[in-house]
Amino acid sequence: MTKELLSDIAHSAHEFIGRQKSLQLATVTSKGLPLASYAPFYRDEDGSFYILVSDLSAHTANLLTGKADILIIENESESRQIYARTRLNFPCSVLEIVRRSQQYNELINQLHNCHGEIISTLSALSDFHLLRLIPDEGMFIRGFGQAYTIDPLLTTVVPITPK
Repeated sequence: MTKELLSDIAHSAHEFIGRQKSLQLATVTSKGLPLASYAPFYRDEDGSFYILVSDLSAHTANLLTGKADILIIENESESRQIYARTRLNFPCSVLEIVRRSQQYNELINQLHNCHGEIISTLSALSDFHLLRLIPDEGMFIRGFGQAYTIDPLLTTVVPITPK
């Protein structure tokens, strides 16, 4: 596979993620049970994802343990083949952003720009936490036979070959 083609694939991953507003979360409860959920996100230039989540949501306690996996997946209605939906998947470390810090305020503004006035309302509630999801190397799937490892900055892709 040529460098140009791999660069085009990385660019398509960047465009794909730019069209998305929410991500799927995979977490584990204190009893070791899996939990799937979702959250709207903002992604910064360093590749980190930021989500605003409530203590009332089961996933928040799970996220505060410091680990999660995220999935960003093409909408079913936009997919040509349900078995081959475009998707990005990253294991992540999770850090809480301290409320009343300058960083918190800047990130809340970015979330507001992405998702509107609801962010002002939610961020004013004391049970909401601003979390940073720091991705590690992940996978980008573009369809059948098109699986790649991808870095968090969406710049470097490497084909995954069957074993």
